[in-house]
Amino acid sequence: MVERAHVTEPLLAAIENNAGAALILMSDASEACSRFARAHDLWTRSHSRIGSVEPELVSSSAFHIRLAMQHHETFVSARRRRYFDLCEAGRAIVALNSALAASRRSDGGDTRNADDDMIAPLVSAFGAHSVEVRMLLGTADERNAAYREKAERLAEWPVRSYLEGGQYLASVDLAAHMSVVLPLSLSVGDTANESGSGDDD
Repeated sequence: MVERAHVTEPLLAAIENNAGAALILMSDASEACSRFARAHDLWTRSHSRIGSVEPELVSSSAFHIRLAMQHHETFVSARRRRYFDLCEAGRAIVALNSALAASRRSDGGDTRNADDDMIAPLVSAFGAHSVEVRMLLGTADERNAAYREKAERLAEWPVRSYLEGGQYLASVDLAAHMSVVLPLSLSVGDTANESGSGDDD
């Protein structure tokens, strides 16, 4: 049994974000906004905590271990930068989803704008051609393929070992990759397709 204590802020943020995305697909934009607000707060708390967590020294060679020990501060800074990027990506996903929920709640709209500043954290953390960017900006076919790819990736992820290991920074990595971002434009037809996308072979 995995203890509740191992469900960290970033993992809870991913849970709240994904619940909010599901609520948008079920046309409950008001509750979705509440979920996204909680997710944003959790990611912000996680971002503040990263600076006080010592990154693990993981290397396949004695040479790299010695190098990291000799340049400890540089090593720690570089490792933390990766987790800060993942945290920023998590917050950006929440902000993008929240903008869609707010649009739906205010006027029933299904489109929201995203400038480069909102998309840049996803590119920095995941890459310009990543699943997350394709989920956001791709065509309907590209989005469906990206959702399937993300689901397959998560099915292979050693989630239980992350939770049982109790490693905070590892949970940041997992949570960022768990988080679902909805496309910039989501029509009624898209809503039905995204809700049932997991049924396709």
